Amino acid sequence: MSGIKGEAAPAVRRLLDAGARFVGKTHTDELGFSMNGRNANFGTPRNGGAPDRIPGGSSSGSASAVSNRMCDTALGTDTGGSVRAPASHCGLFGIRPTHGRIPLLRTMDLAPSFDTCGFFARDAQTFGRVADGAGTPPTGTSATSRAASAGRPTGRSSSASRRRSGRASPNASSGRAG
Repeated sequence: MSGIKGEAAPAVRRLLDAGARFVGKTHTDELGFSMNGRNANFGTPRNGGAPDRIPGGSSSGSASAVSNRMCDTALGTDTGGSVRAPASHCGLFGIRPTHGRIPLLRTMDLAPSFDTCGFFARDAQTFGRVADGAGTPPTGTSATSRAASAGRPTGRSSSASRRRSGRASPNASSGRAG
């Protein structure tokens, strides 16, 4: 479909640099337009938290991979609930960070002024490690002061990465949805 890429998207690269290991790529529902997670071409991802129910949202492939223990964490995008809904449906931690907090460069956009890169995890510890590796600043740290100290324009920032002994989860999956 989208083929093998020669370079990872910055959001994926941040996790890899923090010690995550890429284990797969997931499917989204067609063009990221659904809140139920069904994909007419590739089938509906299995909801690991409730196998008899839909996985919900266009990032459902990522949520399915995490809830079925195929990986520890996965990325997804959220424009109107596409990370939050599957997290809820599959019994996972999921977040839609502040717009621009995690870069969406080299991804397919749906609505650029609303799109965000979010992520999933089964437990709070992994969720926190992924937040550190993905670019969400630690609690109590001003994004503006962090950006200024890094010599970047204020308003967008990234955080220092951490690895398994406090860094990002070792098994990550990447998915792009709307």
